[in-house]
Amino acid sequence: MLHTNKPVMPVINGILEPREGYRRPLGGREQRVVDAGRALYGERWMRRLAQESGLSHSFITYVAHGDRRLSKAAEAKILAVLDREIRRLAAATRQLLDIRSELAGR
Repeated sequence: MLHTNKPVMPVINGILEPREGYRRPLGGREQRVVDAGRALYGERWMRRLAQESGLSHSFITYVAHGDRRLSKAAEAKILAVLDREIRRLAAATRQLLDIRSELAGR
């Protein structure tokens, strides 16, 4: 690996700017949003999470790419989506367990 003295992010007009293709590392909360979105909706999760939370698709994309931090208000909206989805999945799980029991003759 070649080592250079170039900074990871160049300074332009006194402001640290990311290089093209550079992504800031995600903070813990942002990474958990990415993980939750993928777990709920698969690889094309960003648009669906945006629709369900009432947040813009671009904001979700910026958060997922490390370009924006997750605000407390946005976090609350995403938590509400997670709570709804957890209740929906729990109800579906109970229904499937009942069906399985009936099919198994128990």
